[in-house]
Amino acid sequence: MGKDMLAKGAVSRRGMLALLGAGGAAAAGQAAAHTQSQTTPASFTHGVACGDPTRSGLVIWTRAVPETGEVTVLEWQVAVDPAFRRVVADGQVQTTSARDYTAKVEVEGLRAGVSYFYRFRAGETVSDVGQGRTLPDKGIEEVRFAVLSCSHYGFGYFNAYRALAERKQPLDAVIHLGDYIYEYGVDGYGGPQSIELGRQHQPAHELVTLADYRQRFAQYRSDPDLQALHARAAFITVWDDHETANNSWVGGASIHDPETEGRWEDRRDAALKAYFEWMPMRDPKAGEPLHVLNRTYDFGDIASLMAIETRLTGRMKALSATRDMVLDANGQPDEPLRLASLAGKHPSGAADQFRRLGRLSGGASASV
Repeated sequence: MGKDMLAKGAVSRRGMLALLGAGGAAAAGQAAAHTQSQTTPASFTHGVACGDPTRSGLVIWTRAVPETGEVTVLEWQVAVDPAFRRVVADGQVQTTSARDYTAKVEVEGLRAGVSYFYRFRAGETVSDVGQGRTLPDKGIEEVRFAVLSCSHYGFGYFNAYRALAERKQPLDAVIHLGDYIYEYGVDGYGGPQSIELGRQHQPAHELVTLADYRQRFAQYRSDPDLQALHARAAFITVWDDHETANNSWVGGASIHDPETEGRWEDRRDAALKAYFEWMPMRDPKAGEPLHVLNRTYDFGDIASLMAIETRLTGRMKALSATRDMVLDANGQPDEPLRLASLAGKHPSGAADQFRRLGRLSGGASASV
């Protein structure tokens, strides 16, 4: 991703004063004038969000569609108070249709265990104010999490999101375990309920292309309850299957048909490109595949949260009782033979897993 899409680092007011004291007044003045003249009139269509916290930073996010033209230039600010009297970091970020007009900033140089407020400006329009907390250092006595998963837009309203957003006690983080969106069309899972509630999925068909996944993320993020929770606390997220396709695995998904929907890898990467565009989290480093995600979050010396991707990098095709059952001569399930058959079909590491499975289930370990 280009440097113009993701701003790293921060310029504090203390740093600006140091710059002025070192003879940088002209450069600073030009930068300030540039900030005022170059921000782009745009609409903040999907609120604000932050996430992927560290002890010294946060990722802040918004979406801003320009009134005219292709490029949106935004100003961003981070402060320790909601009135922004004490701004500790600011800068610019730009975005285009290549990122679906989403913008993310990796803000660094913050203090551990502190709640910060952030906002964006586009022309004369100022975004909503969001809030997020950096990871704490050692010596804390408690942490507060909200844990969420499986959020199907068509099955009901996001009341749980609203309740969490309105709770009096602040959250250290919101942890979403996956299925942040669902890929089904109106004729699929949850379709009848969505029609009854007037919350039909958009687009109406099953998601396959990048444009499809982007539109579905935009629909979910238009929900005011989800927007309220994103503005209230930092999110830590990992995907499950429905961000790509039902029962996805290394080589495909239960509902993916290569004959009509193309290569699985193309669909997977389109889904994850949209995911990284729309989620407040650090993008993969240059050259890293989109589908590999392993991150650790240390909450002082109380807890360490490890977000580990296993579905798209280590999961085999789901077993089927009708397709994969191995029977003995009497037509009964033959567990040792089934384990041996599975171990012979799957890549390195699988044999040991199947041996352990056999021992845990009381069966004989396969000889492989």
